[in-house]
Amino acid sequence: MWAQNWESIFPAVSEFKTKSLDVTDEMLKVSHPRLCISCHMFFIHTYVFPVIRPSQQNYTVRRMFEISDKFFEDLGLISVNDGAADFYGLSMLERPEDGREVVCHASAWDFSATNKLPGDFRIKMCTRVNMNDLIVVHHELGHIQYGFQYVNQSRLFRGGANPGFHEAIGDTLALSVSTPKHLKSIGLLSEDFKVDDEAELAFLLRMALEKVAFLPYSYAMDLYRWKIFDGSITSENLNSEWWKLRKLLEAGSSKPWKETLFQLTGRREMSVQPLLNYFKKLRDYIQKYLKTNNVPVGWENS
Repeated sequence: MWAQNWESIFPAVSEFKTKSLDVTDEMLKVSHPRLCISCHMFFIHTYVFPVIRPSQQNYTVRRMFEISDKFFEDLGLISVNDGAADFYGLSMLERPEDGREVVCHASAWDFSATNKLPGDFRIKMCTRVNMNDLIVVHHELGHIQYGFQYVNQSRLFRGGANPGFHEAIGDTLALSVSTPKHLKSIGLLSEDFKVDDEAELAFLLRMALEKVAFLPYSYAMDLYRWKIFDGSITSENLNSEWWKLRKLLEAGSSKPWKETLFQLTGRREMSVQPLLNYFKKLRDYIQKYLKTNNVPVGWENS
């Protein structure tokens, strides 16, 4: 198991009936043309009216990026139309239909063409019209926004304080996208939608499968990569050392980026307490479920 993301097993492990705010079906609803009497031409509802109507979504990949870009503009940040030269023309936002083999893993790119905006910023992604990819689009545009901010740096310093900072900024912004309040604001949830306990637990479970499962995987991956760089892992034992780390998850040492962390947050130490607070309701529910159903916990055979 690659272990980066366990979200795909949500249907198998969840006992909740709700889809956890999955608005994919709503995004895929197709609108019908309306006759414009005054101009004798057909127009699509969503282009005639600025207000998005829930029954007439007709989402496209381009629209997903435009809505995401508007999200950042509303935060007072820079639109890709202003910060990137021909963003839509140079980016690969969908899988090519000409037979080319491409790596579809979503990624954001700063080509460091200039030290001012607009610069050459692009996204590579085989986007599909669904809620998960809508969140990923916001995440990738978060990377682009970070790049806009340090565009005046020399090429040597055109990057995040460390890879974690880039991912944290993208995820922090993307996290807001999946909230009921935001989904209502863009017309993907009805105004009378209420988040009950079951919907909240389902949302937290899906988030835990995505984020909590990622933590040991991410740590093992970085430790493995570092050991390759310092020569501790050679080409002869690449596979065996990886699986050894997957089992041991050895403790790491202090990282230079703590100084940057202090400048950003005023702290040199990271705490898991916010993570525990965020998932408290789900954690309490799972502990109660395990106790009530006498479910054994651990890796040993029961």
